[in-house]
Amino acid sequence: MTTDPMLVFSREEYARRLEAVRGEMRERGADVVVVDEAEHLCYLTGFDRSATRYQACAVPLEGDPVMCLRSLDEQEHHLGPCIDASPRCGYGDYIIVP
Repeated sequence: MTTDPMLVFSREEYARRLEAVRGEMRERGADVVVVDEAEHLCYLTGFDRSATRYQACAVPLEGDPVMCLRSLDEQEHHLGPCIDASPRCGYGDYIIVP
């Protein structure tokens, strides 16, 4: 088992969880699943959401999952969760003043 003190769980455990999700996807005929509920996101990726801004993980049947998260969270995501090498798309916080 590969252990890394920065990871919430091992990369082997991450691979097992990802394969379990993909097994369900195959059974249901899904090409992509968007995981955006906090508990499910943490279970799958090890990323514990910050604040109340939207974050999600798009899990394709083949290829790397893609995280969509606030730009402010990219560094934290890079340091801890198991999919730190996966693609990410970050978005900024905007304040709309009428």
